[in-house]
Amino acid sequence: MELEFKTSPESEGILEGSSTFFELKKNSTCFIDNTELIHYFLSRKSVVTAILYPRRFGKSTNLDMVRCFLEMNYKNPDDVREIFPYYFGGRIMMMDGPLELKEALIAKDPISQHHFCKYPVIYLDFKSCSGINADNIIKNLIGLINEEFTRHDYLEESNSISPNEKEKLSNFIKNKKLEHREIVTSFKFLSQLLTQHWKRKVLVFIDEYDHPISQVYLIQQASQKETYRNQIQLVVGLFQETFSNLLKNNDKNIEKAMITGVMDIKNAGFLSSLNNLDQYNVYEPDYTKDFYGFSEENVRFLMNGLNLDPNYFPLIKEWYNGYICVIGKKPYYNTWSIVKCFNKIIGMQSKNDKETTIKHSFRSFWKESGDAEILLNFIKIPIIQKHVLGLIGEEKYECSKDIEITKENFLDLMEKAKYLKWQIQNPEKSFVDLLFSLFLVSGYLTIAEESDKDYFFKIPNSEIKRVFEKNLIRYFCDSYVNFGPACNALKNIINTDKDLNNGHYRMSMVEDFRKEFSILLKSYTEFAKSMENVQEGVIANEDIIHSLMVVIGLNCKGMIVGSELWYKKESRLDVILVSKIYKKCLIFEIKFEGSAKIALNQIKNRNYANILKQHEIKDIKDVLMVGMNVTFGKNVTFEQQMK
Repeated sequence: MELEFKTSPESEGILEGSSTFFELKKNSTCFIDNTELIHYFLSRKSVVTAILYPRRFGKSTNLDMVRCFLEMNYKNPDDVREIFPYYFGGRIMMMDGPLELKEALIAKDPISQHHFCKYPVIYLDFKSCSGINADNIIKNLIGLINEEFTRHDYLEESNSISPNEKEKLSNFIKNKKLEHREIVTSFKFLSQLLTQHWKRKVLVFIDEYDHPISQVYLIQQASQKETYRNQIQLVVGLFQETFSNLLKNNDKNIEKAMITGVMDIKNAGFLSSLNNLDQYNVYEPDYTKDFYGFSEENVRFLMNGLNLDPNYFPLIKEWYNGYICVIGKKPYYNTWSIVKCFNKIIGMQSKNDKETTIKHSFRSFWKESGDAEILLNFIKIPIIQKHVLGLIGEEKYECSKDIEITKENFLDLMEKAKYLKWQIQNPEKSFVDLLFSLFLVSGYLTIAEESDKDYFFKIPNSEIKRVFEKNLIRYFCDSYVNFGPACNALKNIINTDKDLNNGHYRMSMVEDFRKEFSILLKSYTEFAKSMENVQEGVIANEDIIHSLMVVIGLNCKGMIVGSELWYKKESRLDVILVSKIYKKCLIFEIKFEGSAKIALNQIKNRNYANILKQHEIKDIKDVLMVGMNVTFGKNVTFEQQMK
């Protein structure tokens, strides 16, 4: 690992919005040199290397870096002048003049040098294969076929290819309506032509292999269950055949392949019988850890190269760190978010206002894709709300190690949600484990620890916590009447310099909040009809009240919100709200068809106010304890007392 630093004629900072290695290297003030990955890729004995990391971990950029080093110049194979400076150092011309590029680490590896610009390449970026239905996805796949064959249209002049093969080649270049058999054999046919022409085997690079598969699960057009399943089977089967034809039983044409994605490639149903396959992911120690995401050392190097104030580091760690806590023993940072944050800081430095810089630079840069949207829709299910609220409150979710994400159980998960309209009241533990495993591989959770049989997941950092909070707020704001009056009533209690020891004022403000909360609660359709149906964490009753309280708190800016927080690992308080500005704290214990007085006594008897010390929240002057009870009829009663 090495840092390259330069004064760029084009920009200051790190290039955003481009996944190409060349653009990143020439247009960034500094960047991390990962070119040693090329050596490791070439030295692996496996034919197929699958890199399975969460989104925004630099998979596409690294794949492009490896591909550009190895792909030949098809017009003149001996001319490598355009590519050479990016890896071996030298001068390139920019709009503002010449730029000297530093020699990359790979230049010191004689074995890799032997492979420089020597291979014909099939390059497929499946991000382009999106669509609202199966027809759209297949149409975009055909467009990708046309595009890749056009990249190799020089083959039409080849003396090594027969007239019949040239006619077939022309069809793949021009025809926008290919038959099923043509689609699934297209890339294998191209590998045969390239091998015949260049007299050497082909390298294959596939970026985001599972994007079309995740897209097909999001199909909204199919209104009937059978139609939905048929469309999924059509698209998944099509890509399965396409991959298999290209990479299985094609050894005479394929030298090596690199594939990036998120889902386990075998469990997803592709290449299930391929023996010569190595898979690498973020949670198992292996050589790829040095090349994907940013290590703490990388982050400090970049801060130094960009002349960023080192005092920002604790905030950077809080916001973007945490993707490996136990497995691998080394923390990693989301590449995309670090780049966005650093560029924001650079843009704000001229103002010489640290508070404003922090406000505008440290936030969630997580971009939600379609597959993330469908996962976050599961927050509509009460038990998922409960666990998400627990995770926000720094709890861990215990998940069986036996859970595997396969295309079959993924499909079952999506069908249940789609056709039950998210009204899943009592899902099995395996259902919840599968969902949170999907959150894990998508980058929303990390592994905090493990036992012999289970993993323990947690939210990795403040950035992802904000994503969950935002989606909870969005769901409840879509489902309920205006939150504004309840939020304002709560702020009148806690976000104010008024003395809560003034009994008349306190009683009045708490009563106002009780009334507004009652109005909000009555906009919810119904509770479970009998106590026999109420199971902890399953029926919405008490959990929905927890959720509403948390969302009200999250809508009040400047407030620390906690839910289901453990106290001394013996008991959990329901909801805590803290205003550091006004040095006030509210603790709520919630009962359903119980007693507000019993709830208040629970806060006092279990000393929940001491949780402030446990979480190192200091200098709080006023602590208001509130016992809450809600009935089936949505009558709300409070009992309250100052600590």
